[in-house]
Amino acid sequence: MKGSYILVILISENIDLIVGALGRISFEKGTYLYIGSGMGGNGSTTLEGRVNRHIRPSTQKKTHWHIDYLLNHEKSSLNRLFLIPSLKR
Repeated sequence: MKGSYILVILISENIDLIVGALGRISFEKGTYLYIGSGMGGNGSTTLEGRVNRHIRPSTQKKTHWHIDYLLNHEKSSLNRLFLIPSLKR
């Protein structure tokens, strides 16, 4: 399946976080949305592949994407996700 997705991330307290090469970033307590796409034809580049990577525990994946740093933090949690199947980017 191809398409886009939205992750709804809750941060329970203000946090300061080092996010790869971006350095230290402060996130205030609240709700954040992350929007991504999976337009590939197979494997990790499909919609399912991208979403499955985000929902895997941090111990089962390498911290690679900027969003990984936030999702791995103990004060953040993935609250909901929306799949938007589409053949158009």
